[in-house]
Amino acid sequence: MNRLKQIFKKSTTKNFNNFIPLLWHYKDNKINDNEYVKFFKGRQYAAITAISDSISSLQYRLADKSDNDVTSEYLEFISPDLLGSIATFMKLCWTAYLWKINLSWKTIGLSILLPRCLQPIIDNYGNLVSREYYSSWNKINLSIDEVLVFAEFNPYQRYPYITRWYSPLQALAMTIKWEEEIENRNYSILTHDVPPGMILTTDSALSTEQVQTIKETWERNHTWSSNVWKLAILPFWIKPNNIKTSPKEMEFISQQSRDRDKILAIYKVPKAVLGIWEGVNVWNVKAFNQIYALRCIDPLTKKIARVLNDKVFNWIWTFEFLNVLPSDEDEVRKHYLAWGITKNEYRIELGYKPVKGWDVFISWNEATNII
Repeated sequence: MNRLKQIFKKSTTKNFNNFIPLLWHYKDNKINDNEYVKFFKGRQYAAITAISDSISSLQYRLADKSDNDVTSEYLEFISPDLLGSIATFMKLCWTAYLWKINLSWKTIGLSILLPRCLQPIIDNYGNLVSREYYSSWNKINLSIDEVLVFAEFNPYQRYPYITRWYSPLQALAMTIKWEEEIENRNYSILTHDVPPGMILTTDSALSTEQVQTIKETWERNHTWSSNVWKLAILPFWIKPNNIKTSPKEMEFISQQSRDRDKILAIYKVPKAVLGIWEGVNVWNVKAFNQIYALRCIDPLTKKIARVLNDKVFNWIWTFEFLNVLPSDEDEVRKHYLAWGITKNEYRIELGYKPVKGWDVFISWNEATNII
């Protein structure tokens, strides 16, 4: 219990934010302490949040070897928030760490660990012997069995999953920087801190006072959204001339769309999942959802379930996610009409609740009537 009190103790130290574990001083670490948090924004935030929400909203169960549902005291530790946090860290920095909190040889809870506060302890032969977790200046020693490691493939990881902090952030660093520049430029357009789209010309020379008067009047009457409706009357025979947008500016603006597509491609999230409807129609939304579930969500659920089965349930029972892949309604209908599934199985596949007494196959008369 003393270790529990230490790790969850509120810190009174003011300089903890400047504390960096020794792991971050390794020369092959190219992501600093707060970079993965700083980059958790924009399209990347939207993509990872969509993945996290998809994982946390899935149903799951625990079954014995006869495929019967069973209950376990450990199952209550696996909450939707915990599953969402695991998915977030796995997609953000390739690895999520979970502390299996034990008391008197009994597991009393599961808690997410911040990767930046976890440091591996290596012996002289390069083997992982334990881990140290830094929390508010407190150093907590954790054995190998106490830390559950959920890992995506990372060529810079060492067995068993000692993260070297190479993740999608390496590939997205320039892309996210581009997005920041584009956001700054768009805000500058709002505040008129860019080259003007129009210039005013006159055939006669104007004095300094006249130029200043025109400038002040224009800024007062025709800038910001509250003045867009006002009619502009130009004095001194002044003529407006529009300036065309240069190809360089057009390329800068179109870069935002390319960067967005690059981020979504890395995280395997289709545009339709985020509600971006350009190039999307009613016929391919279903395909997008199917690909998203098959290529992004399903592999992640299998990795999470494999670790939980190995480290929490010890393969005595099987933890698995349900309804990960959306069903193909046409394929389910064919199985139903071919007597391959019962009425209730048909309803379940389509997302409906089973009905009492419908655990029967369809009759031939019913099949011919439906056809």
